[in-house]
Amino acid sequence: MTKNHLVDMLQKLGDDKNRRSFDPFFLLDRTTSRYALPIKDNIDYTRGIPDLRRTKTTLEQDKLFDQIKDMMSGYYRTSDGEIRFHSRARKGSTRFQIPLHLASSSARGLSDLYFFLRHVAKPNHLLIIDEPESHLDTANQIRLARMLARFVRAGLRVLITTHSDYVLKELNNLIMLTQEFEAKDTVVAKLGYDPEEALDPASIRAYVAENGQLTSCEIDEFGIDMPLFDDTIDSINRASVELASHIRRDPES
Repeated sequence: MTKNHLVDMLQKLGDDKNRRSFDPFFLLDRTTSRYALPIKDNIDYTRGIPDLRRTKTTLEQDKLFDQIKDMMSGYYRTSDGEIRFHSRARKGSTRFQIPLHLASSSARGLSDLYFFLRHVAKPNHLLIIDEPESHLDTANQIRLARMLARFVRAGLRVLITTHSDYVLKELNNLIMLTQEFEAKDTVVAKLGYDPEEALDPASIRAYVAENGQLTSCEIDEFGIDMPLFDDTIDSINRASVELASHIRRDPES
């Protein structure tokens, strides 16, 4: 659509005199303005990433972008106006660097967040992420939940929409980390959690979108009560158990 619109505008430029005096930046603005405003803003942000290298987030001491490095086993750099993904050395494989458009969908999806955390983020910024689990395997969805908790503890406000039971369950685990119980340090260390990932239940609000409205969820020391997820999982588990029992049953019994 943008290409066709561009051709139409070029055809309307008229004679050679008008073409010679035509401002190409006007043409660029007219074509990109056809995008919805959030998409246009994202395009402008991505184009401006090479210039962000001159700025530093006020949350620099928290090194929040390192969470994405660990998740992706790599990092991002800009060179000559191009964003490239650099892998970290891993056992049995060699390091590589490739243009971002050739990287995995998860690496591409997290690139904007990486540069935001490294150069832009400030306390009380509202970070809105629609379905952050997209293109992430289940292990990285769990890492994502821990990463979001670190964002909140560092002073960012975070709003997400999600269909991921893994994200929800891990957020609930992080809420339970704030509670006191016997041999807590030993248990937390055994499960591989960092105290910096604990989430105060009072800092969280959760809602279910249903019947054309938002319904508030209860939150206690065990986390967010989300019956919708639990009922769906229980239903599919019951179906699986019943099907398996019929398959295993002796035909002659």
